[in-house]
Amino acid sequence: MPAIITMSYACIALCVIVLVSRRLLDPINRIPTVGGHSFPLLSYLGAVNFIRRGKDVIQSGYYNYYGSAFKVAMLDRWMVVVSGPELVNDLISRPESELSAREGAGEFISTVHSLGPATHHDPYHVEIIRNQLTKNIPEYLPEMVDEVAATMSESIPPSDDWVTVKPVRIMQEVVTRVSNRVYVGLPLCRNREYIRLVMKFTSDVVRDRTTGFFNLVPDSLKYLVRRKLSHAARTVLETMPLLERTMAIRRAVIPVTGGKGTEKLNDMLEWIMQEALERNCTDEDIVARLLLVNFGTIHSTANAINHALLHLAESPHHLQTLRQEAEQILQDEGWTKTSLGKLHLLDSFLRESQRLNGVNTITMMRKAMKDVTLSNGTFIPKGTLLVAPQYAIHHDERNYSEPYAFHPTRFMHAEDDRDAGGLQYVTTTTDFVPFGHGKHACPGRFFAATDLKVLMAYIVLNYDVKLVGKGPRPENVFWGTNVDPPLDVEIMFRRRRPD
Repeated sequence: MPAIITMSYACIALCVIVLVSRRLLDPINRIPTVGGHSFPLLSYLGAVNFIRRGKDVIQSGYYNYYGSAFKVAMLDRWMVVVSGPELVNDLISRPESELSAREGAGEFISTVHSLGPATHHDPYHVEIIRNQLTKNIPEYLPEMVDEVAATMSESIPPSDDWVTVKPVRIMQEVVTRVSNRVYVGLPLCRNREYIRLVMKFTSDVVRDRTTGFFNLVPDSLKYLVRRKLSHAARTVLETMPLLERTMAIRRAVIPVTGGKGTEKLNDMLEWIMQEALERNCTDEDIVARLLLVNFGTIHSTANAINHALLHLAESPHHLQTLRQEAEQILQDEGWTKTSLGKLHLLDSFLRESQRLNGVNTITMMRKAMKDVTLSNGTFIPKGTLLVAPQYAIHHDERNYSEPYAFHPTRFMHAEDDRDAGGLQYVTTTTDFVPFGHGKHACPGRFFAATDLKVLMAYIVLNYDVKLVGKGPRPENVFWGTNVDPPLDVEIMFRRRRPD
């Protein structure tokens, strides 16, 4: 018996030695670790530290390893962060067969197993956003303005007295309703249960991604347990009954042959249903894609409007200059794509707010599809997740003077440059990357920017805004890779008084 016990302990020790040795010999360990330790098991302490202090961890790595690469621990993997224009361009220029944007985004938010493999392997909704949605923005503007007016009057009733509100939740609902005026139309965009579930799905995706617990499940079991572990997957199922009647009515006018009928609505749901018909997709797949499109719009746009509102409320004198611009252009030309494009001060204000705050501390997720050697000689093993440090890039003195200060006119350059499109809110560069950069830059940024500009312009034209109390705006909340406005911050609104 003692011999058996001794052999058992020896086998366990051998297994531990093998596992530790494999981990230590992994080529990923040649890349410096920041915010923790690369030794097996101790790396999990680094992962917890990253959830709590992700922004500080990446900032530390950025300044200590600028122009190179470092790694940080996540609960289920290492994430390699690259910095400097040369390596950022590496992420942009490498082909999908080497560094995949689709696989990187899929790994980061676990779309393959949380929402089903079809949404990941056949992302036709991305092409719908890039083509039909962007092309039809001018047609949607009157409806978007109408929905902003209706939603704002319900959420913040115009009053001659100051009304105190917590804008974070309100603005998320406003953005959700305005976006869904385009995505599903009336009356569903005003159905409170539908709007609640769309907002819940957006939060669920962030929660599933940030906790990382879902990713700890072996790949062979993920599909089987996704409905139990993924909050987003369960919300898809909750949302289906609300859309089934709408889809049934619409199917009555979609030719069963799969052709493009003439009696159809021109909105996101219709476009997804048309593509789904040709692919014989399930209703669950249709709803999952619709909610995924909503996530892409709502999460970024709601955060952006809340950050911008806080800057506006912190310094109400900015409101007067924004109002003068909006009055001059919108009252003369109306709400059109062209007139929105002439709101150069508003554009710069929003771009500066996005630069200073952002939605994430990282951007341009890529997955190494094979062993890759970066331009500086860094070896990246197959399967590695790579990112660029968005927050650090936007707060680097090499890119921006006074990077921690809010300068609303920072991007107000020569008029000729703006007309050429070089400084627009949606324009990406190697030092302005909230939408990524290069050919894989976010295709929905044009619609999101329109959504944001319509809402912000409507507010400055119709409301006075200020913070509760005096002093600077409250600090943002950082957790994992997320950047959120403070949830409990209060802003005061008052119906605009005659000048």
